[in-house]
Amino acid sequence: MGLEDPFFQAIAENPDDDTPRLAYADWLVQHGDPRWTFIRVQCELAKADRDDPRRPELEARNRALQAEYNASLRRAFRAPSFLGDHLTNLEYSRGFPERLSLYQNSLIHDFLRRNVADRFFRFVGPVRRIYLSRSPEVL
Repeated sequence: MGLEDPFFQAIAENPDDDTPRLAYADWLVQHGDPRWTFIRVQCELAKADRDDPRRPELEARNRALQAEYNASLRRAFRAPSFLGDHLTNLEYSRGFPERLSLYQNSLIHDFLRRNVADRFFRFVGPVRRIYLSRSPEVL
């Protein structure tokens, strides 16, 4: 069990509650991990009304942080091919992946059979939705 597992479990068990997400962000601050900023910005953005004057700034910061986060995912998963150019298929909500969509059989095979899914979930935490398509023979 990794240090982050209790946080990820609490987030998975309470997916609509920001409290465990923000507790994890606090833990990341204490451990010098910059991912806390992404979680906090996305939580603020989720709460902000459409006409909130901070919204444009939050959206710009979110785009920049998401690009940084995706770059760190690419570095962490350099060997498996599925993440490299496919992070556009990863949607975030309140600092964590909300949905991962994989459409190519080879990517789905890598994800399911080469322990990539295990490593992926340990790194990014819980994902609420995964869509796998065009792959009956792989599934």
